[in-house]
Amino acid sequence: MKILKNLSENKVLQTLLRLDNGNGVDNEFLIPPERLENFQHLRVFSLHRLVVDKKLLNSIGKLMLLRYLDLSLTEVKAIPCAIFTMYNLQTLLLHGCSNLHGVPDLIGNLKCLRHLDLSHTQIEEIPDTVCDLQNLHTLLLGSCENLARLPTDIGKLDNLRCLDISETSVRETPPQLSSLRKLEVLTDFVVGTNSGSSIKMLGKLQCLRGNLNIRSLENVADVDDVSEANLKANKSITSLSFGWNGDTDDSQKAWEVLNRLQPHPDLEQLYIINYGGRSFPDWIGNQSFSRVVDIWLSKCKLCQNLPALGQLPFLKSLKIDGFDMVKIIGDEFYISGTSPVTKLFKSLQTLTFKCMPQWKKWSLVKGEVFSQLKELHLMDCPSLTLNVACFLGSLQSLKYVRILKCQRQVVASLLSGQLPSLCSLHIQDCPDLVSFPERRLPTTIRTIKVSGCKNLESFSDDGWPSDLKSLSIVGCGKLFVNRMQWNLHTLTSLSSLDFTCIDEVVDSFPEEGQIPTALTSLKLSKLKNLRSLNGMAFRQLITLRMLSISYCDGLNCFPKEGLPASLYQLEIISCCSLKERCQRDKGRDWSKISHISQICIDKEYI
Repeated sequence: MKILKNLSENKVLQTLLRLDNGNGVDNEFLIPPERLENFQHLRVFSLHRLVVDKKLLNSIGKLMLLRYLDLSLTEVKAIPCAIFTMYNLQTLLLHGCSNLHGVPDLIGNLKCLRHLDLSHTQIEEIPDTVCDLQNLHTLLLGSCENLARLPTDIGKLDNLRCLDISETSVRETPPQLSSLRKLEVLTDFVVGTNSGSSIKMLGKLQCLRGNLNIRSLENVADVDDVSEANLKANKSITSLSFGWNGDTDDSQKAWEVLNRLQPHPDLEQLYIINYGGRSFPDWIGNQSFSRVVDIWLSKCKLCQNLPALGQLPFLKSLKIDGFDMVKIIGDEFYISGTSPVTKLFKSLQTLTFKCMPQWKKWSLVKGEVFSQLKELHLMDCPSLTLNVACFLGSLQSLKYVRILKCQRQVVASLLSGQLPSLCSLHIQDCPDLVSFPERRLPTTIRTIKVSGCKNLESFSDDGWPSDLKSLSIVGCGKLFVNRMQWNLHTLTSLSSLDFTCIDEVVDSFPEEGQIPTALTSLKLSKLKNLRSLNGMAFRQLITLRMLSISYCDGLNCFPKEGLPASLYQLEIISCCSLKERCQRDKGRDWSKISHISQICIDKEYI
């Protein structure tokens, strides 16, 4: 406190910042508000994440030389009028003030303000007086979900360089925005129904760079306006997102709009969302876009074919999502025309197909395909009957496979090929999967997760990778009923085992000799009908280091034999009976766990 007293008497201090106490808990500002007026030379003042009251906020107005004020992540409900007398203020940070619903007209008094951050607040509108801030360079409004409009005269902000309106409800971009010739960063351009809010405004903003999201393209009235946007001329825009709202009633117009939105060849990322055309323009996938590394095509419900993307030399990530009409993926996906390209998708590392209800067949062209592919996600493709024997030889680099809501045959077929690098497998919500694995799995697999396969009844006797390290079973109740036939004890390299979301009654777990004795980690979560732990079986787990038990309401105590002497860490979460019995020195089960070095109950170490 003596230090604070000396600090409050320091009349030449220029910077006062919040020091994080490391626990993430809000702190109080310990200097009395009435002493703030002593800091007449203060230039930088941060109350970030501190508890501030109205008296303290009003005292800030006495710091007339202040240049930088950070009130972010505080409980500020209103910006006090005293702050608007601080005519030297250049930076005002209010992001994350979740109780802030409005900005007073007096904001226009801060003539020197250059940086204003109102992101992640509840503000519903920006006062027109903001347009009087002629020195404003940065205006951040991202994630202001209640914000529906921008000031009409925003074009008066001649020096504005950055405008963030991402994740807002802004319905249209004001026509005056086209006057901001120095604007470099514009997160979103919203095409409005007003004829003055035309997409051709973008043609005047030639300093734009970085990421640009163009929304509400269904409002384009004249396709010639799209040509005037002239995206092809701007090489500094590296990421583009094109989005439509609702279902289109004019697929030809949607195609024409997208065709004229052709960007500069230096584009690196392309996202197309809710496109209503029946096919894609030729520029998508053209080899001239040699710098594209990331493409996401989502909810293009009327398209019957995918664009030819295999010739993009540096494409690393591709996500195809929500193509309701696609039934076959064939030659058209890999190459256009008769180009003699022998290596297709040669740089692709991550490939995702999601929500493809009618997709039945996937075939390849001749040549080297997917040679660098590391991750493959097949999600919600219920009609796919995969026969991959013709091209699995290409997947030499594949490390991770996720199969969700697909037929059992897809799982069996995909895993039957030569996958020499596969190390992780996740199978989820495959309703006709009854036994696993059906065939011998690649020996390189180290991690397997099976979740939501409610009809899975048994593990096969063989087929498991000999060096499997981690196995996770989530929401597979029938499998637990037949747990006596698991034969997991043969997995001598298994070190981590996880069971989650099992509703069936389990009188005792595990049975003796049922699971590998070399386990080092065992997690039991949401086994709500687990009655007891088998003490004799646990005594066999002589290398167990970590045991986690969470949300197992039916488990009342630890076994009388105690827990393995090798245990180093015990975690208990939301198990009321266990929590009471494991209280240090006084719990009835304390003697069974007192040898464990780290004991954490409901996220508190005891």
